[in-house]
Amino acid sequence: MENSSQNIATLYDKLTLKEREILGLIQAGKANKEIASALFIEVSTVKTHINKIYAKMEVRSRKEVVSKLNKL
Repeated sequence: MENSSQNIATLYDKLTLKEREILGLIQAGKANKEIASALFIEVSTVKTHINKIYAKMEVRSRKEVVSKLNKL
């Protein structure tokens, strides 16, 4: 289990500060529009960040990324 947590932490470390901020809002259950409003950015920018987060965290959905974060 610890090895898995270390791997997830390594993936998390690859995220930029903005990606981590968005990931926190995803984990809090915020929708893309809510995230965009909170961060004063366009929804399309949020989607771009989310796609990069998914690639770096090796997931394909909000559910998967939140599940991985809960294992940290």
